[in-house]
Amino acid sequence: MKFSVANLLDQLQAESAVSVQELEKKLALKTVKEKHYLELALQALERIGLLNQAEEGISRTNNEALIEARLRCSSKGFCFALREDGGDDVYIRDHQLNHAWNGDRVLVKVTREGGRRRSPEGGVQCILERSNTTVLAQVERQEEQLLAVPLDDRLHASIQLQEIDADHIERAGEALVEVAMDRFPIGQFPAQGHVRRSLSTKGEGNADLELLLARHRLDGAGFSGRINLKTPAAAGREDLSELPSILLRGRAS
Repeated sequence: MKFSVANLLDQLQAESAVSVQELEKKLALKTVKEKHYLELALQALERIGLLNQAEEGISRTNNEALIEARLRCSSKGFCFALREDGGDDVYIRDHQLNHAWNGDRVLVKVTREGGRRRSPEGGVQCILERSNTTVLAQVERQEEQLLAVPLDDRLHASIQLQEIDADHIERAGEALVEVAMDRFPIGQFPAQGHVRRSLSTKGEGNADLELLLARHRLDGAGFSGRINLKTPAAAGREDLSELPSILLRGRAS
């Protein structure tokens, strides 16, 4: 999908309504498929109470029951939503993740308040933004399915591949693959992706550097060069714009 839920919500305000056509223009949606995705997203966000659609247009609603957070999971399967407002972390059980992965920005609804020795519990209601657009993995065949098994043991999901990527099984002992996500899991449908490139695990120098950059998604691949400059909300923030700043240059300098 060309836009994330976070991108969409950034275009909406509670004070004023915008039309679907204005949203399509702001999100640079041109094809019928992209516009259809927007229609589905609007319907889903209206159902969970994040926006309101009326004759005058679409506006955002202030749903205080939904908390913005960043998901953090351990290799043992324990997941917490780290609240962006600084409140107590919310424990998320496996069946309440709703296909959210480690690192994703999510909206969480608290279902059980915490106590003195117990964290509050909740469930993921909406995934605002995906963190893992590419994944380092090994290619395996399981029950006649070609799968990419993520190297990061905090990602408890395999990714379906097409048969064109089967050649990478033979090199599984000496190389990893970088998989680009084509579809994240949703409902009963599993995640899908394709092998973007093979990365050697027995090289030195540049090979190790490539692995490191791919592991942390620092190679800049897929960055469109387009950014949206937004004025941050003044509430609860301190203006540090007058303080001295340091400009970090590239590795060559």
